Amino acid sequence: MADHNLIKYVKKNLAEGFSAEEIRSALIGAGWDNISVTDAFAEAQSTATPTGGFLEQHGKKVMVALAVLVALPALGLAGTYLYSELSDQPSQIVVDTTNTRAAEQETAAEETTQNLTRDLERLSDIQELQTALRVYFNAHQVYPKGLAELVDDKVLESIPLDPKLNQPYPYYAFGEQPNQYTLSFLLEGDVGGLRAGLQVFSADKILPADLIKTQQALVEGKAGQGASGDLIITDLSQSPFYPSEEVLLEVAAPAGTELVSSKVVAGGLSLLDPNPPFVFRFSAPATEGVHEVSVFGFDTAGRGHVAQTAITVIEAENSF
Repeated sequence: MADHNLIKYVKKNLAEGFSAEEIRSALIGAGWDNISVTDAFAEAQSTATPTGGFLEQHGKKVMVALAVLVALPALGLAGTYLYSELSDQPSQIVVDTTNTRAAEQETAAEETTQNLTRDLERLSDIQELQTALRVYFNAHQVYPKGLAELVDDKVLESIPLDPKLNQPYPYYAFGEQPNQYTLSFLLEGDVGGLRAGLQVFSADKILPADLIKTQQALVEGKAGQGASGDLIITDLSQSPFYPSEEVLLEVAAPAGTELVSSKVVAGGLSLLDPNPPFVFRFSAPATEGVHEVSVFGFDTAGRGHVAQTAITVIEAENSF
């Protein structure tokens, strides 16, 4: 029979709206073997009952927000053209939405910035919690059954709360004398080489928060974040593209280096691929002109690699 706490973890996350694929991937990534996870799913789904808990009321809304954030850049933040029909006039009046589109873009940019600020805070919180858990284990040779014990033991002054939901991060200790745990959180957007969505870390899988923050600073182009410019990519500048034409960009590691993730940033578009081989497909911008494309790769040691290219968009040919 599967571990009771593992079954409880699966049931709880299924009830909170996470897909089986997300939960399975997170558990395998945290060190659980495939057989134990499969058995836990079988038990959980055969006895599943709705339960309350973390993200139950808000988690699906956050996931919808993630879908919107992904969809908006992919559409180039295209504005919606509005028109109104006046009952006492036969003609349609087309409304100039230039200012509306600009406002939508500004709002989306503000939301992305707010999401990133919260995500960086989450990374710091999980780092603080994992450090505290290690201190507690060194003192007691077991992990606490609940995070509140870290405060009781004066390891922490208070338990960090998720900056959006204002709730403790989900923590599960396994066994009567816990020698393993999982600590979960939800990223609203990609950060460095870490992909948006459910994240699960454990005693055997420590979150490299400082490294991920350094990677994010590199993506943002902040000074002092050095990276080698030896990334091998498709040179998109060799041929022009029509508006919204499909673009194919391949990324390869320099000799002697193994990449674990890659990211492409072009205007409002940001794509992260956490699994090689790295092949990105996206639409060219809808506006004519030269559009810069930045490509990043992160290797097994966490080092950053960068490359630049550009997409030239020309007017589409008329066909009659």
